[in-house]
Amino acid sequence: MVSAMRKLAWLCQPQINRQIAITGTSKDKWKRSQGKATFYFTSRSNRTEFLGETSRLFRTGWEKISQDDKRTAPRQS
Repeated sequence: MVSAMRKLAWLCQPQINRQIAITGTSKDKWKRSQGKATFYFTSRSNRTEFLGETSRLFRTGWEKISQDDKRTAPRQS
């Protein structure tokens, strides 16, 4: 499911750097966070589209735990 959500996040982040949306979803990060994935977006509308499409496509198997409009994607090395 995380893989499908990564693709959806990629599609919902068409501007700037698409990699931003999925930077918090690597397999290692997912394991370290006990099965939780973090998605980042450069605009509220991109996040809203992602959440709407996620709810439509994946009716079960996931839940939104939190949302922070001020948190930015970590720098990639």
